[in-house]
Amino acid sequence: MPLGYDYIRDISVEAAVAWFEERTLKCLGPNQPTPDLAEWHCTHEFMDGTTIEARIIGDRQGVAQIIGIASGLSAEDSAGYLGPTAAGIAVDESEHDALSLWAHQRAVGGGLRVFGHGVVVQLQPHSAHRAISITAS
Repeated sequence: MPLGYDYIRDISVEAAVAWFEERTLKCLGPNQPTPDLAEWHCTHEFMDGTTIEARIIGDRQGVAQIIGIASGLSAEDSAGYLGPTAAGIAVDESEHDALSLWAHQRAVGGGLRVFGHGVVVQLQPHSAHRAISITAS
């Protein structure tokens, strides 16, 4: 991330790790947030070999970026994970339904949308290893 990055709302690294672990992902990274940016890698592999991942990039101040990855899932299934789960922590609860609907509408072609509090959500077009990026503007 370049100097002068913004943080996503008021999300702490600890809260982001807890969010993904509550959703069956196992997270590895530094024991505590550091003064400099660090990465936490969260993953869950299903018995059929498909995987969901989240990469949390942050420091003691908060989370600067979340990258969600869905590998081996259909367009609908990947949108179902990447929207509400990977990006769900970054938007207000009142926007969860709109986020989920947007992700499903963009299930094949991807897209970019800015949600409240300047949360930028960018969903890649569907592929075998599809990603979503969440940052602050």
